[in-house]
Amino acid sequence: MRTVFRDDHEQFRQTARRFVEKEITPHLHTWEAAGIVPKSLWLKAGEAGLLCATVPEEFGGSGGDYGHSAVMVEELARANATAVGFTTHSEIVAPYIVAYGSEEQKRRAGEITTTLAVAQENVDKTRIELSNVEQEIARVESGLSSIRSEAESAMSELSKNEVKVAETRARVQFLTEEITHEFSVDVSTLDWRQLLWHA
Repeated sequence: MRTVFRDDHEQFRQTARRFVEKEITPHLHTWEAAGIVPKSLWLKAGEAGLLCATVPEEFGGSGGDYGHSAVMVEELARANATAVGFTTHSEIVAPYIVAYGSEEQKRRAGEITTTLAVAQENVDKTRIELSNVEQEIARVESGLSSIRSEAESAMSELSKNEVKVAETRARVQFLTEEITHEFSVDVSTLDWRQLLWHA
């Protein structure tokens, strides 16, 4: 048995497991196909105290600790229901608001469903790098096109040569048959002395 979780974590686990089994699992495939989870699920999870476990109660959270968060993550994963988005909301975005938001922002976060958008500094530099990558891809594709063209040309030449070889073999076969036919001689009528003299 793991000793990292306390009794209150295990009680929280039972609540989370019942919620996931009743409110999420029966509908999960439908929601995934639609690409959206209904807002009513978020409201029910909030009322049950399952969202924002580490956020202080004064700002609408459960006032728990990381153990409570870990339990919720485990129970969602147990049901393969990580796509509902609770963890992004509760474990990534909400802590940012608690840490960096104004008092007003913290207090009005009640029924807001959060998400995360990350911006990068030096966007122009990133665009230039992306442009360089695109140019490199174009160069490689051009090279591949050239190699492909050369390979097709070589295959065409090989095919022509194979035809020439086949034609030459046919001619040799024909000539061999003609020579054999033309020079076939009845050996019994040969004068061996003449043959030896020519040799």
